Amino acid sequence: MPNAFTKVAVAKPNPDKVLRVARTLVYPQHLIWLIVGCIALLSIVNFASLAWRHFSRGRRYSSSTRHAISVTRIHLAAADTLQALAFRWTLPIGNSFSINFFEFAVCVAYVAALLSWSFADTTSLGGVKFDAHYYSNRAGRIAASQLPILGAFGMRNNIIALLTGIGFDKINLLHRTAARAICLLVWIHAGGRLALGLSGDDVMAENPWVQCGVLAGSSLTLLCFLTVRPIRNWNYEFFIVIHFIFVFIMLIALYFHTRARFITYWGIWPTMVIWGTDRFISLLRITLLNFSYLNPFSSKESKRALDASIEVLSPLFLRVSFKRPAYFRWRPGQSAFICFPTISALPWESHPFTISSLPKATLDGSNEIVFLLRVHRGLTARLLKEAKVEKTYPVFINGPYSNPPVLGGYNTVMLIAGGSGISFALPLFEYLTSMPQSSKDRPQRVVLIWAIRDADHAQWLAPAIRNIPGDLSVSVKIFVTSDKTAVSAENSADVSLSDEKTEEPGLHDRPLVSVDYGRPSITAIVKNEVEKSRGRMCVNVCGPSGLIEATRVAVRKPRPMDILRGGPTITLHVEGFGG
Repeated sequence: MPNAFTKVAVAKPNPDKVLRVARTLVYPQHLIWLIVGCIALLSIVNFASLAWRHFSRGRRYSSSTRHAISVTRIHLAAADTLQALAFRWTLPIGNSFSINFFEFAVCVAYVAALLSWSFADTTSLGGVKFDAHYYSNRAGRIAASQLPILGAFGMRNNIIALLTGIGFDKINLLHRTAARAICLLVWIHAGGRLALGLSGDDVMAENPWVQCGVLAGSSLTLLCFLTVRPIRNWNYEFFIVIHFIFVFIMLIALYFHTRARFITYWGIWPTMVIWGTDRFISLLRITLLNFSYLNPFSSKESKRALDASIEVLSPLFLRVSFKRPAYFRWRPGQSAFICFPTISALPWESHPFTISSLPKATLDGSNEIVFLLRVHRGLTARLLKEAKVEKTYPVFINGPYSNPPVLGGYNTVMLIAGGSGISFALPLFEYLTSMPQSSKDRPQRVVLIWAIRDADHAQWLAPAIRNIPGDLSVSVKIFVTSDKTAVSAENSADVSLSDEKTEEPGLHDRPLVSVDYGRPSITAIVKNEVEKSRGRMCVNVCGPSGLIEATRVAVRKPRPMDILRGGPTITLHVEGFGG
């Protein structure tokens, strides 16, 4: 009989396993802190830039004459040159989309960081390089840790956009990049487990948690393929449905997959908290802004007061207007999601559009909200079909969203719009031209350029230019591109102006307005304004891809010598959300 005190042999811990488990726990944390640090740095830069412009605003220049080279302006010339190279040179992706060098570098750096931390230090103590024991679970853990980042990038109520000043469309680019990078890590994780061989509790046929992992990875993969830009542009409603279904399946399946290994705290719970917070804020906005619709005790009159009227301006444009309480405020150029439950294909279907008006209280104390919509397929086509005079339609609004430029403190502001892009430029134009003379935020010169197909659309600007103060330098240039001898400005980056003129009732008698036939030469116009300007200049563009690229071309050439001689520094804002 063995002695009760006989020693039991204890297996020595596998040093490889101890090392790889430790790295699997620590490396995802390194990546999270790296990303948080980058967001913090961008936030500091954003707030510092806003503070600098705020405290240095109000300086006026009486002459555009350049002076001798000043070394005190070297930092301005260097910063402007860096912006020109990083933000205005682009890489085309397909026929209608491009990203600038900085966006490309950020996306590449993000993916490279995920892959580097996944494969770093994966040589085993036995000398086996890229040992699957090291990278397979680590890649899965890193993928799970990035889910909260993915959710944060995709939030409508986006705290990252608020802190960094980055527009929603740019944040959404990071959201899509993160989704595809996580998908890549998921299949690296799966490939590594397959390379090691499936046995024990890793056998898929016998273990539901492994089946859930495959389901989650497959759902994410299909989501990445079925939500590419061509499909989003082809049918936005289809994109909404597919996105909702596959994200729901992925999160539920991933919860059960990670719960089996007690790591739900790594990605699923934080992601659900972020998503839930975003949905709660949106629900709160919808409730406050559309309360009469949701209140069962509201009268028919109070509900009808929230309804929208739809005016057909032309076969291609609609004007949607409705009222909301005075506490609903928005910045010029911001967007909102609107939903027509009796017209939309789906009850919850909502689309983002730029608010084309400024907050202005009506006689009943409410704010009138106006949208100028370009008719495409889907919702706008149904609105065109349903629109009837003197009829109103229930509409839900959720917003405001997006991050338009803060134009206070610039000496010259250029607003360039193509077609429906005027919905972004017009409220900014009205805001700038309505500033009191005593305001330090008021620019010295405002230039509005609008390329349109139909000359009748020019009349939409008449109310905006009716009360422009005489002491403010304003120029409005309208280009009618429907001339049969000219090609649409949407498909050309830069051509010369036509000398042919037209006179529009209500506009021709205003010296600050010019109406030309042909496509605008953005390069020539911007060059002329730069030569007449000093201080800070902001160029804003919203419209077709050809017009946007033409504007980038006009400002992408570095001008260090001109800035050293007193020329203006240039900030470019490209609006791509809700326009």
